[in-house]
Amino acid sequence: MYRKYLITFITAIILLQGWIIGQEEEEKDKLAAFDSLAVEDTLFSETRRDSLVQPLDSTLLPEPKIIDSLRALADSLTAPYYKQKVDSQYVLFMEGVQDYRENKFFEALKKFQKIYSIPKDFNRFKIASEMMLVKTNLRIGRISRALSLGYEFETHYGQETHYLDDVRYSIARALFQQKKYAQSLLYYLQVVKQFDDPQLSQKCTEEMSTLTDIFLTIQDLEKLEATIKDNFYKPYIMLKLAEKYHEKGQSRPADQYLLSAYRYIEDNQFLTIQYEKTRQYLEEAHNQKVYIGVILPLSGPRRTVAQPILKGVKFAINEIKAREGFDIAAIIMDNQGEFIRSVRQSQILVENPKVKAIFGPLSSKNTFGVAAVANQARIPFITPTATNSKITDMGQYGFQANVDFENLGRFLGKYCVEQTEAKNLVTLSPGGDFGIDMTDAFSKTIDKGGIKLLSQKWYSGTPENLGYHFKGIRKIGVELAREARDKKIEIMQDSLNRMVRKDSSMLTKAGFQIFPYDSSQYEVFHNNKMYLLNTRDVLTVTGLMDSTEFELPDVEEYDDKIKSIDAIFLPIKSENLEMIISQLDYYNIYARVLGNADWNNIEKLRQNRNLADDMLIITDYYIDKESAGYRSFQRQYIRLIGESPRRFDLYGYDSIQPILRGLKEGYIQREALQQYMMEMPIYHGFARNISFKGNRPGVNSCAYILSFDNNRIKPVAEIRKGRIYPFE
Repeated sequence: MYRKYLITFITAIILLQGWIIGQEEEEKDKLAAFDSLAVEDTLFSETRRDSLVQPLDSTLLPEPKIIDSLRALADSLTAPYYKQKVDSQYVLFMEGVQDYRENKFFEALKKFQKIYSIPKDFNRFKIASEMMLVKTNLRIGRISRALSLGYEFETHYGQETHYLDDVRYSIARALFQQKKYAQSLLYYLQVVKQFDDPQLSQKCTEEMSTLTDIFLTIQDLEKLEATIKDNFYKPYIMLKLAEKYHEKGQSRPADQYLLSAYRYIEDNQFLTIQYEKTRQYLEEAHNQKVYIGVILPLSGPRRTVAQPILKGVKFAINEIKAREGFDIAAIIMDNQGEFIRSVRQSQILVENPKVKAIFGPLSSKNTFGVAAVANQARIPFITPTATNSKITDMGQYGFQANVDFENLGRFLGKYCVEQTEAKNLVTLSPGGDFGIDMTDAFSKTIDKGGIKLLSQKWYSGTPENLGYHFKGIRKIGVELAREARDKKIEIMQDSLNRMVRKDSSMLTKAGFQIFPYDSSQYEVFHNNKMYLLNTRDVLTVTGLMDSTEFELPDVEEYDDKIKSIDAIFLPIKSENLEMIISQLDYYNIYARVLGNADWNNIEKLRQNRNLADDMLIITDYYIDKESAGYRSFQRQYIRLIGESPRRFDLYGYDSIQPILRGLKEGYIQREALQQYMMEMPIYHGFARNISFKGNRPGVNSCAYILSFDNNRIKPVAEIRKGRIYPFE
């Protein structure tokens, strides 16, 4: 009866075994592919196998007992394969590679060390793990360890492994970081000479160009050339000497070195290409190449911000080179988010006069270190994200593309004074530079503008429970409501008394005759009956006030809404947004919310429309993705970078523009570039506008006021050089 099922199942088992064999072959193929690639920029991904699943007719299935037996048989056949799969060295190694790709270098290091510790006779990844240990130690800053492992690798394996090119490339980079520039150059040349890897050769060529142009002097290169006998290294060094003499305007030694190099080239393709580039360079009128130093945390916790910023910077540099023919390059350094590393890297950059400006770093802490070096060396630097209000106080060479905390608070306060009808408000802010600087500037501005500051409240740490503060705000709201009610009662009572004394026609027409009895009671005649009523009842029956106007919200009853406070200023950090919203809702405080850019979360605001409607957000960025200009830029960006620009890509692109535009306009000297940036016209970007003129020179004085209205976040005002303009 079940013959057809057994035949089907046996066929399935045969196919399954074939699939297992295929998986083993696929693993071999992937290892071979790994062996043939340089790891540094390789994307590792396993091949995905999409299967077509047909609908199953349940009536054709055998009985459950038969199915259970078949399942047990299938498990027994497949278990060995899956056990091997889970325990394989390959899985552990590829997990390490994945960690390396994602810049999780310490996690990667542990996995490669674990593989390396496996005895040699059983270790399929011995050589590969050693190579990755060299590279990983280099990326986490253990330069001496990386060099030691690299030299050992050369000694043990020599030309026996094709990983040698990658190891020697890592040695070259490590020597550069130790400032052993001549040795570094020789290792780069060794990689290009001995290994046929176009991708790696291109990287070496680019890095050698920067190395010889920036970090090696004419004297260094001439000393090196005199000691080198190798017919590949020697002509390359001669070509670089020719370029350096040409930059100095000394054509005779430049031509001599070019001619000397030509005698060595013969049929070598790499040297032929380099010779032709140098020859063309010498034929052009002297136009000095300029450099921008870039210091970003490309590894470490802030890499997810730094890497897209770097993409935007690279796109901007490529754009100006293509459009303007401007010879400019970036020297990119990874500070790993560390203060000391940032200082050292900035010291290296400022030492060379070809470096005209520095871009970065990101955090305010690291920016303070760079600011100290840059201001002393009189070189302009621009940080795309640091917001501490004291950075530009360190000297006139620092620029902040972000609007600092102080200006953010001041701009929002100015908008409240000039463009809203708020008469009173409260603030609830975190401590630290962020909350204090922004709130103090905001409070001073609204105080000068005549808005009453009812209370300033502060908290520290994570705002999980701000009940004490919100209860205090409710109490303030109740007192305001009481004052407003009592004031209205007083006004309405005065109106009633005037009508009683002088013009009772309105009351008579309504069927009332009213006579004062004492200061708080009245005799009221209505339908031939007399009533003795207090002030509240008289105002109610006469319609001068509604009975609900006499009721006050209860401080302790959170179902009662607090509506008497016009606005509440709530600067927050994005990770705390949900906590703040939930407590604002729980304590039923219905004041117009005023916030910073971290409130710009359309999903959260839409979920809490009852609280967020009509709120105002101060921000230094706004992206109009529907504009024709943005769409054109987006298409170009995708063509070059391969993906659509995100917020931080645009930060990088916009924030580097003041430097690029100044250099393009001919302000090549550091001091001249600094003056240009300070006085430049407003740059209108895709995410942010930038001007460094305003109440705080060097700090961006352009921002946006956004409003959440009708389920949308939209700009209502633009701030240019500190002045407010309604958004067009």
